[in-house]
Amino acid sequence: MQPATPHPVILPFAAPQRGHANAIRALVGIDGGGTHTRVRVLDLHDRFHGEGDTGASALNQGVEQAWRNIDAAFQQAARAAGQPALQWHECAVGAGLSGANVGSYLQSFVAAHPGCARLVVDSDAYTGVIGAHAGAPGALLI
Repeated sequence: MQPATPHPVILPFAAPQRGHANAIRALVGIDGGGTHTRVRVLDLHDRFHGEGDTGASALNQGVEQAWRNIDAAFQQAARAAGQPALQWHECAVGAGLSGANVGSYLQSFVAAHPGCARLVVDSDAYTGVIGAHAGAPGALLI
């Protein structure tokens, strides 16, 4: 078993891609587990939102599969939000993923990110407890 990674892992702001402004247009939340992936997209003023749902993105099932399913759910969510041209480099992303507490999985996942402007990653267990209890002490059965 590999050592757990400290909470959370944060990717610093990325340099703007050539030809793109470094402006964040959307906030993206990812809940990724062993059976499905849910992605929600919001703008910075909560004027639009959308949700997408696809297959598994647990990191122990492979980083390629995780990003493929996350991207498919992201595209669904962007379309549902009326923002079909939204790109990863315009997004600040928070992800709770099964397997993110395993250092090698997490490193591979972060290394493969598709150019997110900002990326914060932790395990789905950790983010689930934070979300369920708004940061207050509590427990969660999943």
